[in-house]
Amino acid sequence: MVMLIVGILASLGMSFLNATMNQTSYTVTKQRMAAIKEAMISYLRVNGRLPCPDTVVTAPTGAAAASCSSPVTGSASNALDHVDTSFGILPWQTLGLQRDAVLDGWGNFFTYHVSAVNGSYYFDWTIQRNFSDTDKGEFTIQQKNANGGSSGSDVQWVVLAIVSHGPNGNGAYTVKGTRNVLPTGSDELENTNGNVTTITNAQKVTYVKRDFSDNSSLATGAFDDIVDYMTVADLVGPLIKEGSSKSESYKRELTQKRVETTKDKLVSWYLTNNRLPCPDSNVLVAYDGIEDPRDSNMICNYPNGILPYVTLGIPYEIISDGWGNYFIYHVSNKSVSSDDNWTDETIISERNHGKLSVNNFDPVSGTVISTIPDVVIMVFSFGESTTYVSRGYAEERNIESIATGNYYSQPYNPTEFNDIFGYITASDITTAKIRSGSKSASAKLTEQFSSIRNILIGAMLKFTGATCQFSTLATLGWADNDPWGTAFEFVDRPAITNGTLGTAAIFTIRSWGPNKTNDSGLVDDVKITMTKSEGVGLFTGTGINVPNCLQ
Repeated sequence: MVMLIVGILASLGMSFLNATMNQTSYTVTKQRMAAIKEAMISYLRVNGRLPCPDTVVTAPTGAAAASCSSPVTGSASNALDHVDTSFGILPWQTLGLQRDAVLDGWGNFFTYHVSAVNGSYYFDWTIQRNFSDTDKGEFTIQQKNANGGSSGSDVQWVVLAIVSHGPNGNGAYTVKGTRNVLPTGSDELENTNGNVTTITNAQKVTYVKRDFSDNSSLATGAFDDIVDYMTVADLVGPLIKEGSSKSESYKRELTQKRVETTKDKLVSWYLTNNRLPCPDSNVLVAYDGIEDPRDSNMICNYPNGILPYVTLGIPYEIISDGWGNYFIYHVSNKSVSSDDNWTDETIISERNHGKLSVNNFDPVSGTVISTIPDVVIMVFSFGESTTYVSRGYAEERNIESIATGNYYSQPYNPTEFNDIFGYITASDITTAKIRSGSKSASAKLTEQFSSIRNILIGAMLKFTGATCQFSTLATLGWADNDPWGTAFEFVDRPAITNGTLGTAAIFTIRSWGPNKTNDSGLVDDVKITMTKSEGVGLFTGTGINVPNCLQ
């Protein structure tokens, strides 16, 4: 009887001891998970990204892999080197931790999986960028009760998962460079394979967070895993609060302000130089902030690139958006028609067109509801979406627009349209010229023709004899070119003889216009003419004798 009592007490003692040890292991596991999450925030703060796992699980050193990719469709076998390199063990050295800090309370490595793919809805968190509070991860955490049924809403867009494989350790990597046997229950197995499941129209990796159960007869098996995770709010929220990172709304506002600043500077530069600068394209040389050279026709070698900040005299930091990406600068300059080349200072006038355009797109009807033509300048940002990763129809068109110049706009939508841009039309520049006091080319030409005419009238007062003729403009003291840089020409400068018809021209002065060539009287040529009778009329009623050759 005594022996029976002793045996019962011993059994109770062992059960109590095991329960106490498991509770201690559980507490240690949770404490270490919390410390790991703090280490992740610190790493993101310093590096602007998250580390890849240590994937050399046969001889782990705690060093993160140089790069990692995720995910791969399908499930892993019990192979030591997992096919998905964003899945492995926590890189303790890279995180500045001791090895014991990445072991759970039962002495196995935590499994670590990080979102490392650029998709339509989420980002690669292992590549450095300015992450914000609206970015997403690719993982989903399914929340279940002990029996395997749903216990609440799934947690979407999770950035990283940390898994302790619990007391049984099934599927865990060990300090010996081995991997424990994989679990048989489907829920525990889900936490070991890092595979892809289609959820809400997006390919995402699924993990199961479930209450403890030792009932292996359940459809999804027993479950003792401890699953923790970090969302964008967990990672970026603390950085925004402390000021080391900025919110998405702040970055959009900053981007819009920089767009407006660069637009103003481009217009100011135009008013000073009578043309727009070429982009800095990084094709001929690396980005140096200096505009690309122009060819013999004053056309930029490449119509888009980054803003030439040195040429414009603006700070380097304002040529990038709130996410640290260069603005795309696109200028109207290359066409068969000279009047839409805004990088040639000798042909700019109020009659110029822009070859770029902006289409206002309605995402509901899927149609363009209006178009803004004659756009001369486009300063463009892809917003918080990764460069060249499109999310909606308009964004897809804007990737093409870099080549075509036919841009699309629609209201901001974080899952469809993130682009931010500013544009300047030909009429905007004309208005700026008027407000600044700058004269348009046609206004300047009118003034020049008036001055030339007065010079010629002055020359007529000196005419004597029955025959007379105007000297060249240079001889008469006129040396200026027309607004497009070409010399004025006497088209008609005949000898004027007493008695000839009054309708005969005594002079015709011509400007060759914006195209600057003798093109047989095309519409851009401009000229002034005076007939003999008009010349006589100048003297009528003045008391001045009409020169003999005009009579």
